[in-house]
Amino acid sequence: MAPPLEARVPRAPAGNFSRKQRELRIKRGLLLPPAWRVPTERSLHFFLKGVLCCAELLDAIQTWRTGKENTLRRIAEVITRQLISNTPSSRHALIKRLVRDALLSDSEGNYYSIAATEKRLRHLDYEDCCARDHYTSRSYGKRFHPYVIYRFILFLQTHSELLRSKIDQTASCAVCKERAARRAEEGGVPVIWRQAEPCRHWTCDTCTRELAARGMADHCGLCRARVISYPLGVAPGANQS
Repeated sequence: MAPPLEARVPRAPAGNFSRKQRELRIKRGLLLPPAWRVPTERSLHFFLKGVLCCAELLDAIQTWRTGKENTLRRIAEVITRQLISNTPSSRHALIKRLVRDALLSDSEGNYYSIAATEKRLRHLDYEDCCARDHYTSRSYGKRFHPYVIYRFILFLQTHSELLRSKIDQTASCAVCKERAARRAEEGGVPVIWRQAEPCRHWTCDTCTRELAARGMADHCGLCRARVISYPLGVAPGANQS
């Protein structure tokens, strides 16, 4: 049976969602809980690991941050406004504190600092990172923290030469390859992305619906692995949904 494109995502678990839990749900063909899905990275945490756990990149980031307090505060304000626009007002103070701790503080014991984040990611492999992408309903801080760090790295890629040529750009559709990404770059219709679970390859919505209409959506268009679902992603680009 083909996976439904509009399947209702299960509620976020109350506690941590482990690698073992993810593997068990995949084995049983069950839908997975909500996760951070940032086109076109297969795993948000694995992307963060690739940047922060590279000594050259981490040193470059930490060096850049030195003496950039005003710029960092402006970045923090932009990220904060984006996050609080979609969260209850009762959580706004928590979000502001989270962004401040993640980007502006390197104090010892700060769970959300870039240095502490790097230490936690260091020993995770790809499958561990995929499990970490699934957020829980218990902690808003741990839920939004990886996205805050991601947005900061995205800023450095976009607005400075620091990381632009050092991080692989993987934007493409598993089915139409470069067509979807090119359409976004040329200012056309914003691309709606879907991520096949559990292989996590990305497909644009148009191609996914074409596959479904032809009865071929039960397998990934790139690796041919069995697909449980096609959750929607939210792309960071200005011309993407």
